[in-house]
Amino acid sequence: MFSIPINRVSAQHGPLTACPIVTGNIGRPDRLLVAHPLTRRHVPFAPPRPACDEAEMQDAVEPCRHDVRVEFSYRLTGPGWGEATLSAGDVRVVLPSSYLCDVLDDLLQALRALLEGASEARCSWELEPGDYRWLFSRDGDAMSLRILAFSDSWPIQADEDGEILFRVIGPLAALATDVTAGIADVLATYGEAEYKKRWINYPFPTEALNAVQGLLSAG
Repeated sequence: MFSIPINRVSAQHGPLTACPIVTGNIGRPDRLLVAHPLTRRHVPFAPPRPACDEAEMQDAVEPCRHDVRVEFSYRLTGPGWGEATLSAGDVRVVLPSSYLCDVLDDLLQALRALLEGASEARCSWELEPGDYRWLFSRDGDAMSLRILAFSDSWPIQADEDGEILFRVIGPLAALATDVTAGIADVLATYGEAEYKKRWINYPFPTEALNAVQGLLSAG
């Protein structure tokens, strides 16, 4: 049973169908607990029905493959706390983050590695407790992203032990552009000084953002 902040809700975002999924046996009895990032109070949480049907859910490794666009946004919710929202098709995933790690810079560095030719990249968003692990893989011009949830960040657990919260497959350049645009909006909203004041431990990753934007522009 997890005790990390997880929020999954359905939303309408156009005609394309994504493949964010929740793994596990269909109809399993265990329930998640949601931990509010400020109060730390835990309440029972039952995940809503996933976007893929039950037949597709039986195969957690390759659930449903579709080229989609991803909407990524990020906001600061309190001193040292933030929240990312990813939408693809009709599914939305909301991920809290903490200043235990430099979440936006880590995400940009993973995208940068892929755009420079790496076949795989990853980053982790650590919580107190918990961990969201972003796993990227590249196959030619296509990219796959999986986000896994873990009940704790230490000791480090194998990828196979995580719960898949979100999975999407699509063109590398398009998905990297979508995420980078959301991060650029953060800079436009807060500016470097306000971001550092609210995020506390890390400055806004301007250099990494410029590097990824430059790689995308170069094609």
